[in-house]
Amino acid sequence: MLGLQCPKLLWYHFNRPSDIPPIDEATQAVFDEGKNVGELAKSLYPNGVTIDNSSFTEGLRQSEKYIQQKQPLFEVGFMSNNCYARADILVSYDQTQWDMIEVKTSTKVKDEHIKDVAFQKFIFMNAGIKIRNCYLMFINKDYLRKKELSPKEFFIKEDITEQVDNEIINIPNNLLILWEIVNAKDVSNIEIGTQCYEPNLCNLHDKCWPFLPKRSVFDLYIGKQKAFELLKKGITLLKDIPDNFELTDNQKIQLINNKNNAAYINKEAINNFLNKIQYPAYYLDFETFSTAIPILENTKPYQQVPFQYPLHIVKEKDSVPVHVSYLSERKDDLGKDFMESLKNNLGDAGSIIAYNAKFERGVIEGCLLSNPEYAEWTKKIFPRILDLIEPFRGFYYYHPDQKGSASLKKSFTDLNWKKL
Repeated sequence: MLGLQCPKLLWYHFNRPSDIPPIDEATQAVFDEGKNVGELAKSLYPNGVTIDNSSFTEGLRQSEKYIQQKQPLFEVGFMSNNCYARADILVSYDQTQWDMIEVKTSTKVKDEHIKDVAFQKFIFMNAGIKIRNCYLMFINKDYLRKKELSPKEFFIKEDITEQVDNEIINIPNNLLILWEIVNAKDVSNIEIGTQCYEPNLCNLHDKCWPFLPKRSVFDLYIGKQKAFELLKKGITLLKDIPDNFELTDNQKIQLINNKNNAAYINKEAINNFLNKIQYPAYYLDFETFSTAIPILENTKPYQQVPFQYPLHIVKEKDSVPVHVSYLSERKDDLGKDFMESLKNNLGDAGSIIAYNAKFERGVIEGCLLSNPEYAEWTKKIFPRILDLIEPFRGFYYYHPDQKGSASLKKSFTDLNWKKL
């Protein structure tokens, strides 16, 4: 799968693995989450055997041994045509055929999953293992955990045999191309492209992209396709984009700002936004955590569960903010205390201001799953919410150092509120 996304990464994997940057903590956390989901999937097959893959040869030896016993097998791998594939779960259908099950942490079937399973089936079939059907086991996003976790309800198992068989016909030719890449002396001619971040961010991204200058064409707001088009023309600096190149209104603002090296300020639009603020004003931000496997009762997979918030209350315009904070001390239902604290601190009137407020709304809605008694109160506060991202996403204010982003950190890079 490495080569299907990024041929250069495949080459480095075989020829210069030490040059591949180490996995960061965030990526490792994703891998750990996947391992946890995989272990939960195994519980659906209590008589299964996990293959010992502590070494490559031992994994192959055990796979050959246990495939004869017709038990469910986990992490079983085989080789054929000088290629290796490992299946998450293999379940015996009868004495001659097996069902292949791939476990994913996603909440739907994706194209890359089909390619992954197709490669596995191709290798297994060529190794003499007859595969009847192929399934993808993924997370049911609507699963609501009760007191006890239910693996059967947590997972959805979908038959993808037809899609896999349609994809398998491409594998022989793909393998020829990929082996040519592996055996190539050099891959410096492979340029950056969408493969650098689709379907996942490539491990070589930070190695391949530093040639771009500061304030490059890739800073264009929602403009990666245009950036690649400009790169092919030899244009890398945003300020060098020709006047006749088609840009959106916001991208034109970026171009002018970069040429002038100054911020763009639409004072009228900003004033109109600020005039929406009704006092007392409540500046709010949530701290949350999420897990693929919900650990709390009445929560869903990947639900953002709140445990802390800082709140700054400005009673009148230009008055000194009053600071309020909340930190949960509970380990069971965090939502109850959280919602009660919000209700006590947000008052009955005044604007509730959050940055990218869609997130805060979603967190509150998630809390209603276990605390429906706050539904009426929620209906009253939602109309009071004002999203502070509006002036930045709407380009009422834009500075070149934002690099086309409306994120909180980027938007406040050069912002002096009093001067503004």
